[in-house]
Amino acid sequence: MANQLFTIMCEFDGGTYLSQVHAPDEQQALIAWSEVVARERPMGDDALLIAYTAAAGKDDLTAVAGLSGVWCWSGMVENRLILSNFVRSA
Repeated sequence: MANQLFTIMCEFDGGTYLSQVHAPDEQQALIAWSEVVARERPMGDDALLIAYTAAAGKDDLTAVAGLSGVWCWSGMVENRLILSNFVRSA
């Protein structure tokens, strides 16, 4: 399958972070996003923990009911919730 564009909207510790990645499917998009987070560190010192948690949770993506091409992923990083929505954009 060809790579698709995914837009990721992430809420963590009072901040909202937006990213885009190319991947063949939503699980690979989560992994690609974790790599971007680890490399660019938009969440500062927490970025590596977030990246590790996201990559380990690739099977925890949940399709959003009633919508096509939208998934939700959440996790805990040092007792703080991280919530991310993945939207197939193209």
